[in-house]
Amino acid sequence: DIGTYVLPHATLKIYLTASVEVRAQRRQAELAQRGDEQPYEKVLTEMIDRDFTDMNREASPLRPAEDAHRVDNSHLTLEQVIDEIRTMALEVIEDLK
Repeated sequence: DIGTYVLPHATLKIYLTASVEVRAQRRQAELAQRGDEQPYEKVLTEMIDRDFTDMNREASPLRPAEDAHRVDNSHLTLEQVIDEIRTMALEVIEDLK
């Protein structure tokens, strides 16, 4: 939404993603930490349904901008994601000089 509708002319666009299975595992762990134990299959099904709705809605469907840098964080730590995005941002800043 941000890279395609809100800021379509941004100098650096990042589409952060992860596999639906990894996102469901993360969501299940987040819910469990709050004391809301949910079966993985339920969380996964809800995630798949939400993705479908978000990608197929009439107004600003979720999709990466054509010029976005895709960052799949399925198997990256938070620090690795930050480092990757920081590197991209620094390259853009250097190119603007």
